[in-house]
Amino acid sequence: TEGDIFGEMAIFEHKPRSATIKSLTQVSLLALTRDNFKMIFQLHPTWTHQLIYGFASRITNCYRLLE
Repeated sequence: TEGDIFGEMAIFEHKPRSATIKSLTQVSLLALTRDNFKMIFQLHPTWTHQLIYGFASRITNCYRLLE
């Protein structure tokens, strides 16, 4: 989906990326280093909010799967 991110947990955990993704169509993407990622947090609070919302959605989905 447009605006989705992956591999961000590796930045937070300082570990190798565990996510792999394949696209069924042509996509444009932006690869970020840890420093770029930190800079986006500082300069774009709206993006930070979207990231946190995404984490919350993932946690909610995990709880639903466990029910």
